Amino acid sequence: MEIKPSVSGICGKLKPLYERKMYDVIAHDLVAVNMNKFAAVGKLMKGFSCYLGMNSPEIIESLKNELKNYGCELSDYKSSDSNNIEISAAAIGDTVYERKPVESGDIIIAFKSSGLHTSGFSRLPEIKDEYLTPTFNYYKEVMNLNKLGLIKDAIPITHGIEKGLKKIVSQDMMLNFQHIPEQKVFTELKEIFGNDIYNYFNGGVGFCIITDMAHKEFFSEECAKYEPFVIGYIK
Repeated sequence: MEIKPSVSGICGKLKPLYERKMYDVIAHDLVAVNMNKFAAVGKLMKGFSCYLGMNSPEIIESLKNELKNYGCELSDYKSSDSNNIEISAAAIGDTVYERKPVESGDIIIAFKSSGLHTSGFSRLPEIKDEYLTPTFNYYKEVMNLNKLGLIKDAIPITHGIEKGLKKIVSQDMMLNFQHIPEQKVFTELKEIFGNDIYNYFNGGVGFCIITDMAHKEFFSEECAKYEPFVIGYIK
């Protein structure tokens, strides 16, 4: 099996979380963003390590507890006394699932987000508490879909839905944002940014999967808590 790391932080969301002492959310989001990347490419997480630019035993303890939920341990970590509010985390895993090629007529199924995930915070005129909701971790559900062979390709969405999809789709695609489940945070942000909420932020979408049209109803049943919907299709 191929062993590859994933290295991700939580961008501009970290500072307001740290200032509010929301250590459990920091830990949750660090694990979620790395595990979501793993699920998108069919990797099984085997280990986790991190670097903290500040000395925060609270975050380390929260990370250990969060990883227990996934049968994983914090294998290594380093902290600095420089008090720079920065964190980077690295997950290690095996590539275990192969994918079929994307074809014309395939659909793009989206899972709703929990609100703002980890990107776009520098654009906000102010950071409200409701903007700091923990990021959805789609790992368990998506890995089950991988196991069943239902995913042709996938990607977590942190900002820019179309921009994100273009990282994995070389063909032309048609997207329709009208079916995204309404969330108060994006209703408010749309008054400020208009349709640019779909470029600057995740716009209410946290994960996208490309699959065969025949699997549409299965997704609706197996992943109901993320209110899956068809956001587009491959031309």
